Amino acid sequence: MNINSWNFKKDILILQKELFDSIAPQTAENRTVANSLLLFLKYSAKCLFLKWLCQTVENLK
Repeated sequence: MNINSWNFKKDILILQKELFDSIAPQTAENRTVANSLLLFLKYSAKCLFLKWLCQTVENLK
């Protein structure tokens, strides 16, 4: 292995690390947003169901 190929491989590893370091926080942030959205949708569905249930009970009275 000559010096030039070693430097090239080292440069590639550094670039991969920089790319991963820049993408990793975005991925974590997207995962947090996705989880929050899922919780929001579950909460909204429960609220709509309870609202429908209350209206049904009121209609039966």
